[in-house]
Amino acid sequence: MKFYCLAVQTSKEDQVKKLLEEKLEAEDCKVKGTIHLFKKLMRLKNGKMYDVALFPGYLFLMTDCEEPRDLGYLLRTDGVFRYLPNSFEPSFLKGRDEDIVRELINSGNTLKFVRAKFNENDRIVIVDGPFKNMSGKITSVNRRNHRVNIQLDFLNGMKLIGLTYFDIEKEDWSAEEKAFLNENAKS
Repeated sequence: MKFYCLAVQTSKEDQVKKLLEEKLEAEDCKVKGTIHLFKKLMRLKNGKMYDVALFPGYLFLMTDCEEPRDLGYLLRTDGVFRYLPNSFEPSFLKGRDEDIVRELINSGNTLKFVRAKFNENDRIVIVDGPFKNMSGKITSVNRRNHRVNIQLDFLNGMKLIGLTYFDIEKEDWSAEEKAFLNENAKS
């Protein structure tokens, strides 16, 4: 199975997902597959939990179809703009991008709470979940609501991912620092 990323109308991801699912179930549809909308859990100050799109404006198609003409059928859906990187030559996700999407699906399509101990501009490593072992830079921290925005390299560019604290740690450079200092002390 291959994964394709669809750019869709932001804040309408749930509605567009339903429309795409209806098209995929139609008998005349040459594309067979499933649509995935990844979400993240959030919490208000009063403790009430809710979920929002992890990647606002994006849905993911899992299919074995590789024929661009057949994939174009889904573009004629209200709220769908294009395939990434472009609709003329849709290309499936590869490498780390594909691994992340597979891990998100395996973890239930909803990213759980994430804990963290860091400040803005810190380099971090995510130690659990679909983004495990990815490093990024913190762009903002909301200590009151236990939220953090992290800049990650995903989908051929830098994406800002908003998470709540849980399984993020500062990038540990101590081993590299010690090796560098030991090596330079010898010279």
